Amino acid sequence: MFLRKDIVKVKTGNVVVPFCKDCNSQEIETIQICKKCGSHNITADWMDDRSIKQEYAEKEVHIYKCDCCGKEFDGFKTDKFISYSEGEFICGKYDYNEDYDYEYPENWNLEDDLCNNCKQKLVDELNYEVSKIINIKHIDETYKRILKGDDYIERK
Repeated sequence: MFLRKDIVKVKTGNVVVPFCKDCNSQEIETIQICKKCGSHNITADWMDDRSIKQEYAEKEVHIYKCDCCGKEFDGFKTDKFISYSEGEFICGKYDYNEDYDYEYPENWNLEDDLCNNCKQKLVDELNYEVSKIINIKHIDETYKRILKGDDYIERK
């Protein structure tokens, strides 16, 4: 269920900035004097962590409430898809790549808003059920049942 739009700060990368070697401050005026202690001992160096400053930008996020567990999650990071291809289910939408020779994937757009944990539980359960079907014991039982003619339904 959609709850709200929020603005959050996200890391956008690092920049090298000058710092004061005397007090480690990054608050430097362009005349190369440390604003914090007044020192002129200013430098910038990629190899020195004191010179690395993390930059942030504001980003809009859509906050949803998981319809299964009730936890809040970012709707831009979690889509509403699960997929099946090459014998297994995965979280997210599987994009077909025509360069590879395999079956087309099946994508399901879930009606409910599920967080990553709840989607993963669904995918794990579906994969477990698939593994039971391809189990040699299940295959042998099905084979024997069909040979006997028991409960065989012709499928088209």
